[in-house]
Amino acid sequence: MDNNSNFQNQSNTVPTSESIQDDSLHNTCTPCESLYNDSQSSVASDIIKRIDKKTGENVNYRLFDNSVYNFPIDDNIFKIFDQNTYIKTSFAVNNTIFLDEMDDVYDNFNEKDDAAKFEKAIDYLKTFKGGTIRFSKPLSFNRKVEVSDLVGITIEGVQSPYSLQGANFNCGYIEFTNSDKIGLVINGFRDLTLKNINFVYKKDTGSTDYLLEIFKGYDFEIKNLKFRNTVLGGNCLKLGRDTGVLCAFQGDISRVTTVQNGGTGIYTGQTNTSLNFRSCYVGGGKWHIKGTVYSAFISCACDGSNDNGYVIEGGDQSRAHTLTFISCGAEAANRSGFWVGSYVYNITFIAPHSGLNNQGLHPGIGELLMLENNGIGEQEAIKVSNPVSVNKSGNADIYGTSSRCAFLILDSVYKASLGKGIDGANDWRYNKVLQITDESSFPKIASNTINQYGRISSYTRKSANITGNLSGTETWFYLQSEGTYIGKDTKLLGLTIQVNKTITSSTGSSGILTFGDGMNTSSDIISNIGLVAGNKIFHTFKNNEFVDFDHLGIRFHMNDNSIVNDGNITIELFYEKLY
Repeated sequence: MDNNSNFQNQSNTVPTSESIQDDSLHNTCTPCESLYNDSQSSVASDIIKRIDKKTGENVNYRLFDNSVYNFPIDDNIFKIFDQNTYIKTSFAVNNTIFLDEMDDVYDNFNEKDDAAKFEKAIDYLKTFKGGTIRFSKPLSFNRKVEVSDLVGITIEGVQSPYSLQGANFNCGYIEFTNSDKIGLVINGFRDLTLKNINFVYKKDTGSTDYLLEIFKGYDFEIKNLKFRNTVLGGNCLKLGRDTGVLCAFQGDISRVTTVQNGGTGIYTGQTNTSLNFRSCYVGGGKWHIKGTVYSAFISCACDGSNDNGYVIEGGDQSRAHTLTFISCGAEAANRSGFWVGSYVYNITFIAPHSGLNNQGLHPGIGELLMLENNGIGEQEAIKVSNPVSVNKSGNADIYGTSSRCAFLILDSVYKASLGKGIDGANDWRYNKVLQITDESSFPKIASNTINQYGRISSYTRKSANITGNLSGTETWFYLQSEGTYIGKDTKLLGLTIQVNKTITSSTGSSGILTFGDGMNTSSDIISNIGLVAGNKIFHTFKNNEFVDFDHLGIRFHMNDNSIVNDGNITIELFYEKLY
């Protein structure tokens, strides 16, 4: 009770100036001319107050010890009174700079340029070892801006409304106005956050630099960024440069949207690691994943690329490997949905989706997936599970250009969702496509399974070929591999027949191949073989027939058993040997 009385008595003895100052903390003081003039302001304790002439807002500053800091004095954050430094109370509490409250900056042409204001705010935060920059009004950058060594800094737009179909941006966005110098570059960072910002370039011509580039750092988050770049071939977001020390790693990237006219929407470079992309969308451009390792892409999309949807390749600094794409899709790409190049291995596609890709109807590509190896770098171990290809191009869903392409594992294929199947080089299709499914018409093999003799066996894919002239009513071919005839313990996968020299006969009827042991014949393999030189026919053994005799013989004859006068063919057999 006595303590309360003492407290009340002390309260009654507070000087008038201090009472006024205390009221100012609650924005209750009445503006007067003396408050506009800092030299005449009342000073109580460590607080000064002033009324902003433009807004009428009461702004509070607290005494600040700047002995260990080196920063420019600016009325936006700091001010000098009686040779003392005061810091804005709102900044002292949460290290947040509101760019909307900072003075506008104009360049030599009296055009608004917020680049200097932005850079000054970054310098403030670096002095204080981190903090937040927030803005809700549009920022105008008339030059490329590069800031470096950002630690513990958040750059945040208060709002980020946008339009995918138009340029109706407002509120929290950064617009680049100089057609030759665009982009915000962050060089060196740790514990960095960017969120709720639009990056805009509205001109049709000019620089194709990236609107945002982040490199040389780790531990970062990018959330709800929107990009619009209308220059032809313009680029949007770049993570990492193509050397190890300049990479970007340990990052979470979500809800990024890019809209552009060609070019790259999202680029992730060499030696980037531990990146997690979620719900990111590229419209009118492509993804470029070059040399990134052990990272994931979840529920991402690409629409209307003038190239492939996702370009995945290695580089001279790092192979692209151990990447997982989960429920990612590409629609209306000019070429393939997913393209995999050289120096790539251990890539997994889980439930990939393609819709109406190959808009240019290019021959020899895969509508869903294209494997293309230049023969210099490795490409191995690609797995596709539960694929969906909405394919109206007439081309294959998956295509491998040569035997140098990766060993492809297909898992859980629903036939209707991969209706155009697999095509490409024969030695790739028959030797390097492993299918673990019963819902497909493609060749399949399995390892460590029980063979027809009840033993555990593993399968090794092999091929054998033979070339010979045709004559008489029939010609037999016996294929050998590794010095022995192909016989028992062999499972047939596929067959290629190449006509080297035009086949002529007494009647000119169709040619036919059957197989057996040389003494009898079994089921037909292929009928209606073209007789003209250059014809090439493929056949798949859909039931994976086993050879039941010691010497497999393949017999050529005419369908009416007429006499063959001339001709030459090459037969290549793809099979599996049980061990």
